[in-house]
Amino acid sequence: VVPGTITANTFQVSATVNGAAVNTSGSQSGTHTGHGTAVTKDSIIADCVSVTVANRGFYVYGSNNKCKILNCVIEGNSTTTYGVNVNAANASGSANNIEHLLVSGCTARSCTTNAFVFGDNCFYCTFLGCTVFASGNTGFSIEVANAGVPQYCSIIGCIVNAATVNGYLLNGSFYCSISDSLAIVCGVGVNISAASSVQYCTVSNTKVIAATGNGIDVAGNSVRCDLE
Repeated sequence: VVPGTITANTFQVSATVNGAAVNTSGSQSGTHTGHGTAVTKDSIIADCVSVTVANRGFYVYGSNNKCKILNCVIEGNSTTTYGVNVNAANASGSANNIEHLLVSGCTARSCTTNAFVFGDNCFYCTFLGCTVFASGNTGFSIEVANAGVPQYCSIIGCIVNAATVNGYLLNGSFYCSISDSLAIVCGVGVNISAASSVQYCTVSNTKVIAATGNGIDVAGNSVRCDLE
């Protein structure tokens, strides 16, 4: 329903949220079907433990606004791919948004892929004070998974110990930041990736210790990224 069009007897509809009204005047035929979009709001998951699951410890999917995951633990094994995977995960890469999600005080151990991920269409989301031990790929990432660009997301005060490929990864992200964080014995400490252009991102007050590859790697197609 288009905002501002509802009267006592009529209203207008649009094909997208806040989109233009669909013209329904004149002769019509066939079946007209409308689907609402469910949005999870103001929900909290706290003090929970996920042990040796076969895929993701915690999966935030679809449209979400102002939700929180607090003080949770993911104990992985050889089948645990992700610790906390946050991804709107729609086929078109544009239908769902995840906004203002806070993941704070969480720990992930022994994940085979990425321990903490902000993916497609994540906006203003934050990893705060989280810790990774022994990731088979990357500790923390803010990256395009399919088509939706993550924007204005932050990694603050986090620690990665022993991630095989990257401690921290920015890939295809805009206006994102990593600050006050630490990478210990990772492949690359901080990777601003060449796979998809990273734009207007910042890495500040972040320390890399004993990386087996580059400490901080900034790809050639990055646009106005700052190291402070």
